[in-house]
Amino acid sequence: EESSTKITGNSMIFGKVKNISIIDYINKVVEYIEENTQVKVDSYMILALLAQESRLNPEINNNGIAQIAINDSVYCNLNNGGKLEIKINNKKDPINSIDWTIVSYVGNYQRLMEYRATIYDNPTIDPWYILKLHNSGGNLRKVRQDWSNKYPLNKEGDEAFIKVFESFEGEGLEMFKVYLKYSGVNNIKINNNTTYEKYTSSGRLYSDPRYIQNVQKYYVGEGAVK
Repeated sequence: EESSTKITGNSMIFGKVKNISIIDYINKVVEYIEENTQVKVDSYMILALLAQESRLNPEINNNGIAQIAINDSVYCNLNNGGKLEIKINNKKDPINSIDWTIVSYVGNYQRLMEYRATIYDNPTIDPWYILKLHNSGGNLRKVRQDWSNKYPLNKEGDEAFIKVFESFEGEGLEMFKVYLKYSGVNNIKINNNTTYEKYTSSGRLYSDPRYIQNVQKYYVGEGAVK
């Protein structure tokens, strides 16, 4: 029901957009992206991400529907050789935030696939790993690289890496500790006895170690977790 909520705002792709449902706007951006890049985007993955971030409430707080915590611009490459760049002009603008979220996803996908093409003849990637970067950012890529010998940089390796990381125990706990170190977070103490519940109830949070598990609870597309 919340996906039919009407939103209005300013798009750096389409200009002023008025009174369109959240899911229809996601589909509008995805259609444009798929026509102008070589990247396929699952609209329902983006919808699930927004549901996890804000329960699809554009007015939730100052970070808006996608809970974008930074003001950095993002870009993706277009088929014509140009770039589509999206700046965050107003985090509370759901149109601007959805543009940013999708273009960030596509840009990350393109750059990681370009890198993997230097390793494999037929590079693959798990789209859920790309989606996880919305919550964890560039420092997760450093952790992923550190464990790339054990979990190869392909779709199957991504799936195995996410499963371990999001277990938040044993090796997964070590991964998260390294992630916090790369992120320069010193006020969160994680030890071998720290549970996910203890971490999330501590009041001191930096990223969600089980982000994809939580996003998938809202996923209603093909391959949805039941």
